[in-house]
Amino acid sequence: MRQKWLLQIVMALLLAGVAAAQAGSTLSGPTMGLVFDSSQSALRPIRGIPGAATLGDPVNLGFPLASATVSPLQDFALALRTDDSSLVLVRAGGSAAIAGTRPAPALIVFSNAGTAAALYDSDSGRVQILTGLPDAAAVQSDVDISALAGPVAALAVDDAGTSLFLAAGPAEAVALYRIAMDGVPQFLATFRSVAALRLSATGREVLLADSAAGAVFAIRDLRGAGRIETIASGRDGLGAPIAVESDSAGRIFVADQAGNLTILDRGRGSVLSLPCGCAPTGLFRLSGTATFRLTEPSGAPMWVLDASGADARIVAIPPGAPPAPSAAGNGGPQ
Repeated sequence: MRQKWLLQIVMALLLAGVAAAQAGSTLSGPTMGLVFDSSQSALRPIRGIPGAATLGDPVNLGFPLASATVSPLQDFALALRTDDSSLVLVRAGGSAAIAGTRPAPALIVFSNAGTAAALYDSDSGRVQILTGLPDAAAVQSDVDISALAGPVAALAVDDAGTSLFLAAGPAEAVALYRIAMDGVPQFLATFRSVAALRLSATGREVLLADSAAGAVFAIRDLRGAGRIETIASGRDGLGAPIAVESDSAGRIFVADQAGNLTILDRGRGSVLSLPCGCAPTGLFRLSGTATFRLTEPSGAPMWVLDASGADARIVAIPPGAPPAPSAAGNGGPQ
């Protein structure tokens, strides 16, 4: 009797698997998020967990993508179509245009929670602020920044879409501004360069990586005159920082051009340096509490910083063989 009962369970599971396959769905395990693969002109899921992950097949939307920026929560992306450079929101189930957005923004930056985004259009000298992401995405404001001197180096926006932080200006004199809903720029400080600009996980300070100065700064008193503190420099082993991020525990993560990752725990007053053995292109959030993609998909392994556990580590995701073209699309990220 027991054997017959076990056989019935096994047969039921097998039939469920067959039914799922016939319906075009698959049973999937954990995922670390999405990444844009320029060689495939598509988004690809990162399947598995840090240290045991692979790249999945490209998401087939029915059209190729020129670029894509993935939400910090890994649940959707803002992407540019290759054919007309229009902006689309990509999520499970497909893609949709966002009314009123300009084509081919030069920069797309999400807020920490992914509820807002800033789109910089270099041709018009304007920044559009999207709010209500992803369910009710709309252009909340359209800010004219053409009067600011020099090229725009970096942007950051808060989750409500009410405060925009913008770095613009020539080398050795890049100015940082806060721009509120009225569109009036408030000057905060000048830096030698601005390679990265992020609001901290708490939203109480702006983190800025100055590669020319070899330092990372925190700007506080954001609604006042702005108060600057150096939080990492050469004495902490920093080279030329290109990216900065933080987590809710107060840790600061810095990637530099030399391939070193620095983790500053301000609560404990400790500094940890990890050699990557790679050339980081940034710190891009993946699923988890403190997991960041460091490099882009290519013929070489893709590198990830996993600081979610007691011991931070850098792990590789193998490139894998290029997937064969398929006529059937899956309709969106899985």
